[in-house]
Amino acid sequence: ESGERERERERETIVMVVLTAISLVGRKWLHQESYSFDEQMNFTSPGEKDVLVIKPSQYWFFGFKDRDLEEEYLNDLAVVSMARIFLGYSMCAVFVLFTQVLGVLPWVISSTDQTWVGRFEVAISLYSLAFITFITCLVISFLVYRSPGFMSKRVVLHVTELAFLAYVVLIGVRFAVIWEYFEKVWGPEGWLTGFLTEYGPVFMALFFMNLPFDQTFEITAFAFATFMIIIPLSKGAW
Repeated sequence: ESGERERERERETIVMVVLTAISLVGRKWLHQESYSFDEQMNFTSPGEKDVLVIKPSQYWFFGFKDRDLEEEYLNDLAVVSMARIFLGYSMCAVFVLFTQVLGVLPWVISSTDQTWVGRFEVAISLYSLAFITFITCLVISFLVYRSPGFMSKRVVLHVTELAFLAYVVLIGVRFAVIWEYFEKVWGPEGWLTGFLTEYGPVFMALFFMNLPFDQTFEITAFAFATFMIIIPLSKGAW
Protein backbone atom coordinates (compact mmCIF):
# COMPACT_ATOMS: atom_id res chain seq x y z
CA GLU A 1 0.00 0.00 0.00
CA SER A 2 2.81 2.39 0.91
CA GLY A 3 4.61 1.63 -2.36
CA GLU A 4 1.45 2.22 -4.37
CA ARG A 5 0.89 5.54 -2.63
CA GLU A 6 4.42 6.63 -3.44
CA ARG A 7 3.95 5.68 -7.10
CA GLU A 8 0.70 7.65 -7.25
CA ARG A 9 2.42 10.68 -5.76
CA GLU A 10 5.28 10.37 -8.26
CA ARG A 11 2.83 10.21 -11.17
CA GLU A 12 0.98 13.26 -9.85
CA THR A 13 4.25 15.17 -9.57
CA ILE A 14 5.11 14.34 -13.18
CA VAL A 15 1.70 15.51 -14.40
CA MET A 16 1.97 18.83 -12.59
CA VAL A 17 5.55 19.54 -13.64
CA VAL A 18 5.02 18.59 -17.28
CA LEU A 19 2.98 21.74 -17.93
CA THR A 20 5.91 23.89 -16.88
CA ALA A 21 8.25 21.71 -18.95
CA ILE A 22 6.11 22.21 -22.03
CA SER A 23 6.14 25.96 -21.52
CA LEU A 24 9.93 26.05 -21.10
CA VAL A 25 11.10 23.42 -23.59
CA GLY A 26 8.34 23.75 -26.20
CA ARG A 27 8.90 27.44 -26.81
CA LYS A 28 9.28 27.03 -30.58
CA TRP A 29 6.08 25.05 -30.83
CA LEU A 30 4.15 27.57 -28.72
CA HIS A 31 5.47 30.58 -30.64
CA GLN A 32 2.59 31.24 -33.03
CA GLU A 33 2.65 35.02 -33.35
CA SER A 34 5.08 37.92 -33.68
CA TYR A 35 3.22 40.83 -32.14
CA SER A 36 4.20 44.49 -32.53
CA PHE A 37 2.61 47.17 -30.37
CA ASP A 38 3.72 49.85 -32.83
CA GLU A 39 1.92 48.15 -35.71
CA GLN A 40 -1.26 47.54 -33.74
CA MET A 41 -1.46 50.91 -31.99
CA ASN A 42 -4.00 53.38 -33.34
CA PHE A 43 -2.32 56.71 -32.63
CA THR A 44 -4.85 59.46 -32.05
CA SER A 45 -4.51 63.20 -31.89
CA PRO A 46 -2.53 64.80 -29.05
CA GLY A 47 -4.40 64.80 -25.76
CA GLU A 48 -6.44 61.71 -26.63
CA LYS A 49 -5.81 58.16 -25.50
CA ASP A 50 -4.07 55.79 -27.95
CA VAL A 51 -5.95 52.54 -28.58
CA LEU A 52 -4.75 49.06 -29.52
CA VAL A 53 -6.44 47.90 -32.74
CA ILE A 54 -5.71 44.22 -32.06
CA LYS A 55 -4.60 42.86 -28.70
CA PRO A 56 -1.94 40.14 -28.54
CA SER A 57 -3.36 36.61 -28.77
CA GLN A 58 -3.12 34.35 -25.74
CA TYR A 59 -3.35 30.67 -24.94
CA TRP A 60 -5.84 29.77 -22.27
CA PHE A 61 -3.11 28.37 -20.04
CA PHE A 62 0.35 29.19 -21.40
CA GLY A 63 0.19 32.95 -21.81
CA PHE A 64 0.89 34.93 -24.98
CA LYS A 65 1.28 33.19 -28.32
CA ASP A 66 4.19 35.54 -28.99
CA ARG A 67 6.74 33.84 -26.72
CA ASP A 68 9.08 36.83 -26.86
CA LEU A 69 6.25 38.96 -25.49
CA GLU A 70 5.47 36.28 -22.90
CA GLU A 71 9.09 36.23 -21.70
CA GLU A 72 9.12 40.01 -21.47
CA TYR A 73 5.85 39.96 -19.53
CA LEU A 74 7.11 37.30 -17.07
CA ASN A 75 10.36 39.16 -16.59
CA ASP A 76 8.50 42.40 -15.79
CA LEU A 77 6.09 40.49 -13.54
CA ALA A 78 9.01 39.03 -11.57
CA VAL A 79 10.57 42.47 -11.16
CA VAL A 80 7.43 44.23 -9.92
CA SER A 81 6.56 41.26 -7.66
CA MET A 82 9.93 41.20 -5.87
CA ALA A 83 8.61 42.56 -2.56
CA ARG A 84 5.60 40.23 -2.63
CA ILE A 85 7.79 37.20 -3.35
CA PHE A 86 10.22 38.02 -0.54
CA LEU A 87 7.32 38.59 1.86
CA GLY A 88 5.68 35.31 0.84
CA TYR A 89 8.89 33.34 1.33
CA SER A 90 9.44 34.97 4.72
CA MET A 91 5.90 34.20 5.88
CA CYS A 92 6.17 30.56 4.76
CA ALA A 93 9.55 30.08 6.42
CA VAL A 94 8.43 31.70 9.69
CA PHE A 95 5.19 29.70 9.76
CA VAL A 96 6.97 26.39 9.12
CA LEU A 97 9.65 27.15 11.70
CA PHE A 98 7.40 28.21 14.58
CA THR A 99 4.32 26.02 14.05
CA GLN A 100 5.89 22.86 12.62
CA VAL A 101 9.59 22.55 13.44
CA LEU A 102 9.41 24.09 16.94
CA GLY A 103 5.94 22.60 17.44
CA VAL A 104 7.32 19.06 17.24
CA LEU A 105 10.68 19.70 18.94
CA PRO A 106 9.35 19.61 22.56
CA TRP A 107 7.79 16.20 21.87
CA VAL A 108 11.12 14.86 20.59
CA ILE A 109 12.86 16.11 23.74
CA SER A 110 10.27 15.05 26.33
CA SER A 111 8.95 11.74 24.93
CA THR A 112 10.28 8.55 26.55
CA ASP A 113 8.55 6.14 24.17
CA GLN A 114 11.16 5.25 21.55
CA THR A 115 8.47 4.47 18.98
CA TRP A 116 7.04 7.96 19.26
CA VAL A 117 10.51 9.49 19.44
CA GLY A 118 11.28 7.90 16.07
CA ARG A 119 8.06 9.24 14.58
CA PHE A 120 8.69 12.72 15.90
CA GLU A 121 12.24 12.67 14.57
CA VAL A 122 10.91 11.83 11.11
CA ALA A 123 8.39 14.65 11.43
CA ILE A 124 10.96 17.23 12.48
CA SER A 125 13.23 16.09 9.63
CA LEU A 126 10.47 16.66 7.07
CA TYR A 127 9.54 20.03 8.59
CA SER A 128 13.19 21.08 8.69
CA LEU A 129 13.61 20.17 5.02
CA ALA A 130 10.53 22.25 4.20
CA PHE A 131 11.98 25.21 6.13
CA ILE A 132 15.37 24.82 4.42
CA THR A 133 13.63 24.65 1.03
CA PHE A 134 11.91 28.00 1.51
CA ILE A 135 15.06 29.65 2.88
CA THR A 136 17.20 28.26 0.05
CA CYS A 137 14.77 29.42 -2.62
CA LEU A 138 14.57 32.82 -0.93
CA VAL A 139 18.35 33.15 -1.10
CA ILE A 140 18.43 32.01 -4.74
CA SER A 141 15.74 34.53 -5.62
CA PHE A 142 17.61 37.29 -3.80
CA LEU A 143 20.82 36.49 -5.71
CA VAL A 144 18.97 36.48 -9.05
CA TYR A 145 17.42 39.87 -8.31
CA ARG A 146 20.72 41.35 -7.13
CA SER A 147 22.83 40.01 -10.01
CA PRO A 148 23.08 42.67 -12.76
CA GLY A 149 24.33 40.04 -15.19
CA PHE A 150 21.29 37.81 -14.62
CA MET A 151 18.81 39.55 -16.92
CA SER A 152 16.16 36.81 -16.90
CA LYS A 153 14.49 37.60 -13.57
CA ARG A 154 11.54 35.36 -14.47
CA VAL A 155 13.63 32.42 -13.21
CA VAL A 156 12.48 33.51 -9.74
CA LEU A 157 8.91 32.54 -10.66
CA HIS A 158 9.96 28.98 -11.51
CA VAL A 159 12.11 28.72 -8.38
CA THR A 160 9.10 29.76 -6.31
CA GLU A 161 6.91 27.17 -8.01
CA LEU A 162 9.44 24.42 -7.28
CA ALA A 163 9.60 25.51 -3.62
CA PHE A 164 5.86 24.99 -3.19
CA LEU A 165 5.85 21.69 -5.11
CA ALA A 166 8.64 20.44 -2.85
CA TYR A 167 6.62 21.53 0.19
CA VAL A 168 3.62 19.53 -1.03
CA VAL A 169 5.74 16.38 -1.41
CA LEU A 170 7.41 16.73 2.00
CA ILE A 171 4.23 17.55 3.89
CA GLY A 172 2.35 14.88 1.93
CA VAL A 173 4.63 12.25 3.44
CA ARG A 174 3.94 13.63 6.92
CA PHE A 175 0.20 14.04 6.36
CA ALA A 176 -0.15 10.41 5.31
CA VAL A 177 0.98 9.45 8.82
CA ILE A 178 -0.59 12.12 11.00
CA TRP A 179 -4.11 12.22 9.55
CA GLU A 180 -5.39 9.71 12.12
CA TYR A 181 -4.12 11.95 14.91
CA PHE A 182 -6.18 14.80 13.46
CA GLU A 183 -9.22 12.50 13.52
CA LYS A 184 -8.72 11.91 17.25
CA VAL A 185 -8.26 15.61 18.02
CA TRP A 186 -10.93 17.12 15.74
CA GLY A 187 -13.39 14.24 15.51
CA PRO A 188 -14.94 12.76 12.33
CA GLU A 189 -13.43 14.28 9.17
CA GLY A 190 -10.92 15.94 11.50
CA TRP A 191 -8.12 15.30 9.01
CA LEU A 192 -9.57 18.10 6.87
CA THR A 193 -9.64 20.55 9.78
CA GLY A 194 -6.16 19.44 10.79
CA PHE A 195 -4.79 20.05 7.31
CA LEU A 196 -6.38 23.50 7.02
CA THR A 197 -5.05 24.65 10.40
CA GLU A 198 -1.66 22.91 10.34
CA TYR A 199 -0.55 23.19 6.71
CA GLY A 200 -3.14 25.23 4.82
CA PRO A 201 -1.86 28.71 5.82
CA VAL A 202 1.37 28.20 3.86
CA PHE A 203 -0.62 28.03 0.62
CA MET A 204 -2.33 31.35 1.38
CA ALA A 205 0.95 33.02 0.41
CA LEU A 206 0.33 31.94 -3.19
CA PHE A 207 -2.48 34.42 -3.58
CA PHE A 208 -0.42 37.54 -2.95
CA MET A 209 2.99 36.47 -4.28
CA ASN A 210 1.74 37.39 -7.77
CA LEU A 211 2.74 34.20 -9.57
CA PRO A 212 1.31 33.66 -13.07
CA PHE A 213 -2.06 31.92 -13.26
CA ASP A 214 -0.69 28.69 -14.73
CA GLN A 215 1.88 28.24 -11.96
CA THR A 216 -0.62 29.09 -9.21
CA PHE A 217 -3.06 26.62 -10.75
CA GLU A 218 -0.43 23.86 -10.96
CA ILE A 219 0.57 24.24 -7.31
CA THR A 220 -3.03 24.44 -6.11
CA ALA A 221 -4.13 21.46 -8.20
CA PHE A 222 -1.15 19.37 -7.05
CA ALA A 223 -1.83 20.21 -3.39
CA PHE A 224 -5.55 19.53 -3.75
CA ALA A 225 -4.97 16.19 -5.46
CA THR A 226 -2.41 15.15 -2.82
CA PHE A 227 -4.18 16.24 0.37
CA MET A 228 -7.84 16.01 -0.63
CA ILE A 229 -7.89 13.00 -2.98
CA ILE A 230 -4.85 10.69 -3.09
CA ILE A 231 -4.00 10.42 0.61
CA PRO A 232 -7.60 10.44 1.97
CA LEU A 233 -8.73 7.81 -0.55
CA SER A 234 -5.72 5.58 0.07
CA LYS A 235 -6.36 5.82 3.83
CA GLY A 236 -10.14 5.38 3.63
CA ALA A 237 -10.74 8.83 5.10
CA TRP A 238 -13.54 9.73 2.70
